This record gives sequence, C-alpha cells and structure tokens, in this order.
Amino acid sequence: MKRSKIGIIVAIVMLCLASVGLSACAKEPRRFTTGDPPEHDRLPSVTALKAIGTSDGVIASWNAVSGATEYVVICCGGTAVTAQTTVNLSKCTEFVLPDDGEITITVAARAEGYIDSLPTSIKYVMEVKQLRSPEIIAFNNGVIEWKADSGVSTFILKINNEFVSDASDYYYHTNKYDTKNLTVDSRIDIVAVAGSGERDSAPTSFMYSAAKKRLTVLPVSEYEIADETLKWGAIGGAVAYRVVDLDFNVITVEDTYFDMSRKNLVYGVYPVMNDDALMGSAEITPTSIGYLSGGGTAQDPYLIKTPFDLRAIDYYELRRSETNGVRRYYRIENDMDYNAVNALESDSNIYTLRKPFNGTLDGNGKKLSNIRVNYDGGFWALFEFLERGAVVTNITFDGAEIYNRVQDDEHPLNASIATVAYMNYGTVSGVTVVGAQYTAMGGEVCGIVAHNYGTVSGCSVSGTFAQAGTSALGVAGYEMAGVVLENLNGGTVEDNTVGSLTLRGTGGNIRSAAGVVSINREGGIVRNNSYTSVVITGMAASGSEYGGVTAYCAGTTTKGTGKLGTFTVGGVAVTVETGGADGRGKLVGKRG
Repeated sequence: MKRSKIGIIVAIVMLCLASVGLSACAKEPRRFTTGDPPEHDRLPSVTALKAIGTSDGVIASWNAVSGATEYVVICCGGTAVTAQTTVNLSKCTEFVLPDDGEITITVAARAEGYIDSLPTSIKYVMEVKQLRSPEIIAFNNGVIEWKADSGVSTFILKINNEFVSDASDYYYHTNKYDTKNLTVDSRIDIVAVAGSGERDSAPTSFMYSAAKKRLTVLPVSEYEIADETLKWGAIGGAVAYRVVDLDFNVITVEDTYFDMSRKNLVYGVYPVMNDDALMGSAEITPTSIGYLSGGGTAQDPYLIKTPFDLRAIDYYELRRSETNGVRRYYRIENDMDYNAVNALESDSNIYTLRKPFNGTLDGNGKKLSNIRVNYDGGFWALFEFLERGAVVTNITFDGAEIYNRVQDDEHPLNASIATVAYMNYGTVSGVTVVGAQYTAMGGEVCGIVAHNYGTVSGCSVSGTFAQAGTSALGVAGYEMAGVVLENLNGGTVEDNTVGSLTLRGTGGNIRSAAGVVSINREGGIVRNNSYTSVVITGMAASGSEYGGVTAYCAGTTTKGTGKLGTFTVGGVAVTVETGGADGRGKLVGKRG
C-alpha cells in the first residue's frame, strides 16, 4: 500500500471528487490539448467491489481491471493507492474507520497512458467487533490453560455440549480446567464473553483424548456468508486455515474469510495450529455451513433466492451421503437475471452442478434469464446427473446463450449442450426454454436432457440450435434435438411442446436432428409430443435421419394427442409422417 501525496495534492483530489469524480484526479497519465480524451483511453470501471468485516478488520476487494497497474481507494476522508485488488481498510493508516455507522468505499483503476476509470462506490455498515477466541497456551498434568483478549475474564465452557460453571451466573470465571474427571473422549468448547459494544468470540472447540491425553482442535463450526464470501472468527492459536472445497481440493489461507464468488463452494474450514504438540490441527471431517435458509424438507424446503444460492445445491447433495441419504427439497423464490452475475470462469456466468442430484428442485414458476456459457469441450447442463427419484420441475430458462468451443479441432465429438441435465434417471417436468441460442463445435445439442433413462414431460422449447464448422467435416456427424438428444431403454418423453425451433448445421455436419428426440433407443417411449415449426438446415447429404418428433426410432414413437406443425428440411416441407429412404418424416424420420 503506497501513501498518497499530502498537502495541496490531497486538496486537489478532494476537489476533483466533489466536482467531476475520481477519474479526473489521481496521477494524471496523459494530457490532451483540445477536446475530450478518446473513449478507448479510459480504463473500465472496477466491478464486484465489496467489503466484509472480519476479526482482522474490514476487507475491501474487487475484480482486477485489464490494463490497470494500480487502484485509488477512498474511504472515510482518506485516500490510498494499491497495486492489489484487496485492501484491509482497518490496517491502512490513511483511513480512520468509525466504530459504527455507514461508510462509503470508492475505488477507481488507473495506469500510465490511460484515463482513470470512472469510480465505483459501495456502502458498508460497520459491524460490532468480535472478540478473538481463546488460545490454549498450556496443557500440563491434565490442566488446560488458555488466554483471551485483554480484559476478558468470563467464559462459556461446555464439556460434551453441557455447560460447566464455577459460579451462580452459569459462566466460567477462570482460565484453567482440570481434565481429571474426564474418563472418556470429550468435546470441549470455550467462548470468550464480550462486554458492552462487542460480540462474544467464536468458540475454540477441540477434542480431549482420555487415552492419549491429547488435544485436537475441531473444524470451524460457526460461519457467516456475506457477498458470496465465507467468513469465520479467528481461532486462538491457529496460524492458518485449510479451506477444503466440494471437490476436496485444499487451499491454505491465513485470513479468516474466503471469497467463493468465482471459486468452488467450501466444504469446511480446518485450523492449522502453531504448536502441534500442544494441540493437534483439525482433521478434515464433515461440517455444517448454512448456505441456504429452510430445513430441506418437503414442508420446509431450502430456499434459493440468488444465483449464488443455486450453486449451494451441490453442497447439500454432497453431504446427503453423510446424513443417511435423506432426500432434500429446494424451492426457487425469485426470478434471477444472470446479467447481474460476473463471469465465474472464462466468460460464463453459471456453473454446472456436478454432484449427483437426488432431491426435488421446484422452480416455483420462476425465471432464470440471460444465462451465458462459453467453454471448451466436455458438456454443459445445469445438472450433470439426476438420480432415480430426483425431480426438477416448473422452471423457465429465458434467453440462454451457450457456446461450446471445440477443444481439439480434429476430435470434437465430446461436446454436449443441454439445459437441465446431461444424464437423467429422474423426472424433469414443466421446464420452459425460450429464446435459447445454443452452438456447439461438434457433438450434441438439445433443449432439456442429453441422455434420458427417466421421464421428461410437459416441457416447452423454442430457439435456435447450431453446429459450427470444424476440420472434422466429412468424418463426423452430429446430433441435435429440441427436447432430448438420446432416449434410452426405460426412458419416457411425453407431452412436450416445441414452438419455433431452428436446427442449423454447417456444411452438412448434422447427421441426426429432430424437434423432440434425436435418437429413441430400443425400450424408449416417445408419445403425445407436439411442435409448431421445426426447421433443419445444413444437413448431411446421405446416411442421415430427420424427424419432426423423432429422427431415428428403435423404440416406440406415437403421435397420440400430439399436434404436428410444419417441418422443413433444407428448405423443403416434409409432408409424410414416417420417412422412407430419405429418412425424413413429420413424426419419425427413420424407424430402426
């Protein structure tokens, strides 16, 4: 952190802020003699500016600005310059933070040769200071001794979740405890009790081994989540924390917070102690983090209110195996516009939920708008795998744009796009996909489920699906479908509706395409599906099949109560229900 110049420079800075904003101040990089500076010379504004209160102070952070070499930070009448994208406002002498009330934090980017960015500002409400948790400083002859912040002499002491008191007020008033009466392994929790204007500390929690006479700290048990950041109280004696994500990757941090906005969610936080002989570091065991409100039952489902909340489904589904496989229930509470979500990886604003899903997700009639995904190879769908018994229902996806760039131009067949699930053994119903723009460079594109062993019913799809060109033309044929790409033995696709759908290939690279199901395998059932208009272009010259409902059918496809609209292939209207040698039919292109 570099100090800003004082005296007249500070006066100029403050005057600029009052009149034209931060961009006109702070280290002017270039002068123009006439007119306004070219717009391309102005740096983009800082995004994702946020602040969180931790036991170490108020931490402000933001996304890096391309081309910026440093940032001007203004808060509480002070100004500082940093090359980092994180600053501890409490530790910078340029800022004098109040004990309470609301403060304004402003950040702008700058670099030589560019005009400073326009400022970005947020409001932050100061939090009540939390005491540090007690630190174990000795364990001699069975007596545990600890210390706390200066002036603290009152504690909450619990042994195996039972309160232990040495006075009539139910508190513990000394900093020592003799374990002589503990004959079995026991959990011990110690909390420093705050006075006026402060908060009690987080608990220092550890296990006492009666056989080994050893102490081992437990994982962090109390968390707060704010602005997609997980934070916890400092644990006395900890020199670092192992943050374990949902894929059990481990990141060691010294801070007491972890920004999850562009990272995998956290499974648990495990203190690393400064003296392992005195107290062992925490082992990686399950912890409970309250990502979502609600109880996860049918009567009291977990409530999903933001795009970040939706990501938390993976946490609860991962922990399902630790809770006897109890089925979880989720309900979306709000419409969610993903335009407001910063890119999570590359330039995509949503992650695939990769943990096997066994619960019920009730979309509650809500809408997920403007999903944007750009990725290389593999597959994208909201869920990777829906298990038997899983239910996803009553959600609208509006204006989603998904683009699968080929990773290996010679071998692009691993690409796959679906809206809801890559693999489904459960039930997907009442899902609406409208205005979809999906493009793959090889592989498969569909509107609801890629590979279906379960049930897909009552869904609606409209949009444009495309296969872009690759150098593998002539040796590869790709598939597209409005609803399900491949319906397998035991799968049922019924009562779905396709509105206006265009399936577009490039240079004849579409081998199999249909309004509803591209390939219906033996034992698969497709029935009572309708479409208004299905248009296929860029089809293969030969050896292909195209259907208004099903392209290739080795199972059962029936019209039933479905209504067949207009079906056009290569600019030619198809009028027969079941295709002949040309493999084109309004109901089925080719029966196997």
